[in-house]
Amino acid sequence: MATRTGPRTVVSIEIDPATADGARQNLEGLGLDVHVITGDGELGHPAVGPYDRILATASVRRIPQPWLDQLRPGGVLLAPSTAPSAATSWCASPERATVAPTDSS
Repeated sequence: MATRTGPRTVVSIEIDPATADGARQNLEGLGLDVHVITGDGELGHPAVGPYDRILATASVRRIPQPWLDQLRPGGVLLAPSTAPSAATSWCASPERATVAPTDSS
């Protein structure tokens, strides 16, 4: 993605510091200027938002509100879903986001 969008236009969030450091080194080694953040991905990274696209690789039962808050109007959010009532992935925009019902079990 970073090769298409340009330097510092991609943000990656990793909760594990060692994994984040490894990702940073690997991306730099490939000549890619990606902003790698060590933190909780569920919170997003509002400092450089709003975002045109949010692509999650971790599955979620519901779309975290911070992701919707940080998505630019007309933006697209794609995330794998583990919600029993949902399809295998979420695709949302802030104008018409859908959140799965809370699991009552």
